[in-house]
Amino acid sequence: MTSIIKVDQIQNAAGGVPTAGDLGLNVTGTIIQAKDLQFSNQSTVSTTTETFITGSSISFTPKSTNSRILVDMKIACNVNSNTVSAGGVYHLYKDSVKVTSYPAYNVYASHANTTTTDMYGPYASQHAYDNTSLSQVTFTLYGRLYQSSMNRFAVNLGGSTSSITIYEIAG
Repeated sequence: MTSIIKVDQIQNAAGGVPTAGDLGLNVTGTIIQAKDLQFSNQSTVSTTTETFITGSSISFTPKSTNSRILVDMKIACNVNSNTVSAGGVYHLYKDSVKVTSYPAYNVYASHANTTTTDMYGPYASQHAYDNTSLSQVTFTLYGRLYQSSMNRFAVNLGGSTSSITIYEIAG
């Protein structure tokens, strides 16, 4: 015997569209949503004070209060220095609060001479936290020189593109 159920619409008890979890499916560990920001705005920082990286703000509204948020950053960085070692720091802020605490520098390069040298590189980092709110959050990058003797820490110098991708993962 074959049974067929045909319906025009299924709603949850509140009258909304049911999620896979509402239907009894185990979705733990699956991506609920993703949001991506590609930015090519050039930002140049010449101070050890944390400075806003132009174009790096992305707002995100979680869909679940029982999820994990993963922020994946791929940043096109450049350091310019006339010392043998050079470094720059970028930090992720969530609603104006710094949420990453990297070592002294997270963009570091060394070269064999003491002439002014540009060093480029794509740098990747991630930040994750357990989410308990449905409120919108805004993530932003700030950068600074590792030491004041450096000339420049730059993001997206020469037309490069950086990205920030946010994933919400079902808990």
